Amino acid sequence: MPKRDGVFRSTYSLPPDIGERIDGLRKRAARHDALLNNSEIIRAGIAALEEATDSHFKQLAKSVVRLTPGPAPKRRTAMRKSGS
Repeated sequence: MPKRDGVFRSTYSLPPDIGERIDGLRKRAARHDALLNNSEIIRAGIAALEEATDSHFKQLAKSVVRLTPGPAPKRRTAMRKSGS
């Protein structure tokens, strides 16, 4: 078995619709005989960004919505008073 190169692992915050968009890109790739997993879709996107012209890169970078990192804040539930 060939020795596998090391991999970089990290965790990212993504908006909920990204999963659907990644699935759509995976299906699009499959229609072109390329079966890609989520990681491969992300890496293809990075490769495409690297190839983008500066003006296109700037346009794409400005279109990304900034997310607040970390878990969503816990929702406080209203305490009900017991009826007297």
